[in-house]
Amino acid sequence: MKLKELESHLQQVETFPDPKLHLEQYITTPHLASQIAFNIDKIYDDISGKKMCEFGIGTGMLTIACSFFEPAYSLGVDIDNDALAICQKNLEFFEFDNPVDLLQADVKQFLNKENSFDKFINYFDTCVMNPPFGTKNQKLETNEKQYGIDIQFLMIASEFCAGSIYSLHKSVTRDYLKKKAKQWNMKMEIVSELKYNIPKVENRNKKLFKESKEKDIAVDFVRFPQFIKQYD
Repeated sequence: MKLKELESHLQQVETFPDPKLHLEQYITTPHLASQIAFNIDKIYDDISGKKMCEFGIGTGMLTIACSFFEPAYSLGVDIDNDALAICQKNLEFFEFDNPVDLLQADVKQFLNKENSFDKFINYFDTCVMNPPFGTKNQKLETNEKQYGIDIQFLMIASEFCAGSIYSLHKSVTRDYLKKKAKQWNMKMEIVSELKYNIPKVENRNKKLFKESKEKDIAVDFVRFPQFIKQYD
């Protein structure tokens, strides 16, 4: 499939009608999603025939983009039932032959070893995700330490994924991510530098949005070819 053809198909994906700001439900555009999926498949051969997962699947844009390249199986996880309902509707519209399961869960559940998600440990070949942009200013407690929400997503992906992890992060956090990757004995590769559109919002949460006007921010499309071995 050609890149422009993929982007055209993704124009039909239904997105958030009313994004929930506290969940940072930014829309992954068809242009961005098509670029990501195309690169993962054509450059790294990490989609076709692979078992895939996505944390924070939202309405399904990234997983749907990847599904055009025929993964063996996909699992999408999100905390928001409303987003998952739209995602299910989108998947039914496209009628992919490859199976896609959806799971409603909070990321914190996967970091709690008391929960029964052991069957997913190292089960997936590839993980792709667009986590909330909260590297330093959104913190959740994990094993008596604090990590940004996007770092938690990486930690979870490393538990579930035995292969490569693909993730989007603000470019201004690049040095921070490199530091964490080095601490975790994990390789990190910047695949490309992209622009991410943050739309104008009304009645915004001031902790998450400092400006109301629409803006583009620089983001890194990052590949972690080795999963995290330890958390220091």
